[in-house]
Amino acid sequence: MLNLILESFVYYIPAYFVNAGILLVYSLFGIGISLSPKIFGTQRNFGGLFFSIFCGGAIGLLVSSFWLGIFLGIGAWLGALGGSFLKRRVGMKSGSSAPLLDQLDFIIGATLLGCLILPPKFEHFLIILLVTPFIHRATNIIAFRLGIKNVPY
Repeated sequence: MLNLILESFVYYIPAYFVNAGILLVYSLFGIGISLSPKIFGTQRNFGGLFFSIFCGGAIGLLVSSFWLGIFLGIGAWLGALGGSFLKRRVGMKSGSSAPLLDQLDFIIGATLLGCLILPPKFEHFLIILLVTPFIHRATNIIAFRLGIKNVPY
């Protein structure tokens, strides 16, 4: 069982790094040309896309495959972008909480794009779906306490 959990994280680690790293890069440097605050919110920009390609590829190269890492990274960015888009459509403001959507949008996007290179095992996908909300919550609380995020969710 432990081996299955570790395999799941090895597959998805580029997506996790991209999802957390975009926030860190944005909060530290504020880089990026905004896509459209009215459509995607204030924190979605082209800097995030470029970071996704670079970080996803680098992490992918270290743990499995350069191209899989790039596809997982871009997929994570697109998933978060899609989540932001849905939140704007239902009238939620940028930065507001949408339980499960906020925690899983990047995993869904990473999975969809990652399937183009190497589909994950179904059990890996299920494990990640189950543990990601808890990991996401814990890392958001840490980021809030470190002053990287304005809210703990």
